[in-house]
Amino acid sequence: MRQVSGVFRDVTERAGITFRHSNGAQGQYLFIETTPGGCAFFDSDNDGWLDILFVNGQPLNMAERSNLQTFKPTPVVLYRNNRNGTFTDVTRGSGLDVDLNYAQGVAVGDFDNDGREDLYVTAYGGNRLFRNLGGGRFEDVTARAGVADNHDGVHWALSAAFGDYNNDGFLDLYVCHYCEWSPETDAHCVDRYGARIYCDPTIYRGDVGRLYRNNGNGTFTDVTAAAGLAKFRARGMGVVWLDYDQDGRQDIYVANDMDANLLYHNEGNGTFREAGLVAGVAYGASGKPLSGMGIAVGDYDNNGYEDLYVTNFSGQTNSLYRNDGGGLFTHVTENAGLSAPTWHYLGFGVAFLDYDRDGWRDLVVGNGHVNDKIEQASIGVTYAEPKGLYRNRGDGTFEDAVADKGDLRTPRVTRGLAIGDYDNDGRVDVLACNQNDRAELFRNESRDDHRWISLRLVGTRSNRSGYGTKVYVSAGRQRQFAECRSGMSYVAASDARVYFGLGKAQRVDVTLHWLSGQRETMQGLATNRFYLCTEGQGCQVDGRL
Repeated sequence: MRQVSGVFRDVTERAGITFRHSNGAQGQYLFIETTPGGCAFFDSDNDGWLDILFVNGQPLNMAERSNLQTFKPTPVVLYRNNRNGTFTDVTRGSGLDVDLNYAQGVAVGDFDNDGREDLYVTAYGGNRLFRNLGGGRFEDVTARAGVADNHDGVHWALSAAFGDYNNDGFLDLYVCHYCEWSPETDAHCVDRYGARIYCDPTIYRGDVGRLYRNNGNGTFTDVTAAAGLAKFRARGMGVVWLDYDQDGRQDIYVANDMDANLLYHNEGNGTFREAGLVAGVAYGASGKPLSGMGIAVGDYDNNGYEDLYVTNFSGQTNSLYRNDGGGLFTHVTENAGLSAPTWHYLGFGVAFLDYDRDGWRDLVVGNGHVNDKIEQASIGVTYAEPKGLYRNRGDGTFEDAVADKGDLRTPRVTRGLAIGDYDNDGRVDVLACNQNDRAELFRNESRDDHRWISLRLVGTRSNRSGYGTKVYVSAGRQRQFAECRSGMSYVAASDARVYFGLGKAQRVDVTLHWLSGQRETMQGLATNRFYLCTEGQGCQVDGRL
């Protein structure tokens, strides 16, 4: 076996993953071909081991078909974790091998609180909600649930995420809509040499994202207008739920492409107020809209508030917004050392992760341009790009972790990126979906001797997934904070277990603030353990692992 220099090793082939993404491009440069595809780490069969899902595209033969809704798709692909470092393709007969139109991304959450993680797949022409029946089977309940998201025609949905905005114990759903586009209105764009290229997004008018309230009976209601969100039109790409001001209510942050990013503050009465401009997370350092795509959320400076990191276009740099508390952020990209390393790259999927388990959250970014002819037009910018890995120094700054990248160095056109500990060894791994290329599974082989803790949350009064729960971990003078969520990055879903690197700590105290208002503290938990934390019952070592 070849030796990799660095922390992350590409184990895709060894793991038995053969998925290869296709965006269906046939030389027509349809604008929609630039945005797929998604991926997810999630536990489909409730055995404590992360399974993998990829979202594929399909050929868009416009000469034979005038409407995408008539296309025969390539389905999503589901891999079951064999618990030995390998995976088995179990898509066939799972209920996921159905017509998905032109699929883009995926969100994960237990919408019906039955203890099984369900799937929401976004697609041009109508999204799909799959209820997890257990035993590797899923049921399409889209029509019954009312979340086809295809109201007055065909919408281009990208990222979606589950979160409980009204604290009723059931997961609601936010769906990003990109722009008003159809095969019939696709523009013809060329470069300075007259060659066909994908168009600039500003040619197309932005669309309105959708908020669906969970009625608690297997159905949802579109409350976009009632919640005050229908007036905000933008090219939405990434979305995350977070309580940025820690008032006990879940807010929504949306990254937009060449429109101001939107921060919807939850007013607690079923409505939201746009607060992005006031909070300082609407624009880049120049005060202008950027090409927002993916979102990472994490408390990188351990001040008790989660910060935001947004990926942007090459030549813009990505954006790091430090949460200063009081509902205000400061744009600190330059001061944090993240401007120069990201200048030439076009980022999509992204996540905070503590890959070296030292108690400080690092960053991993999936890069890849949208212009396959960019190398002819720009010096130093390429179509396929290496992934970014930035190590947190613990002093508010990051360093380009070139020596630790390992196989992350390989150039790809990455879109979806997810993180999770797929082999349950206490190290966080990385999953990537690459356009018109093979997928990648990167095993974290860090040789550090640091310790860790992983918490799986199960709500009883709160939503069963535990999404929105605030988790505080302290060991001596070190204190860390994180919210439980799965939806982040771009068109992707990550391991919902809450993970902390702990340095040398042997034991830690854990405090949980559930969305129901219940608070629990567990003292002296041993580290290097997986815990199952049930609301009202504390945390016990997860006996499955």
